[in-house]
Amino acid sequence: MKQADIHNFLAEFYLDSGDRGKARLHGIIAKERAECGYKPAFERAEELLVAIGKPQPPAILYKTKD
Repeated sequence: MKQADIHNFLAEFYLDSGDRGKARLHGIIAKERAECGYKPAFERAEELLVAIGKPQPPAILYKTKD
């Protein structure tokens, strides 16, 4: 459950910093970590993802360096 809170914090931090890509990534991770029934973190992750805007396809979010 703590991981969900941490990723929500990071999503909000990156959103405030203007890095929507990293904010979206951490918002998605927070939502996944909160799916175990941690409703406050799950709802916060959903709020952040709405604030961030339309999501990119997952392949772009998880792209790694070659």
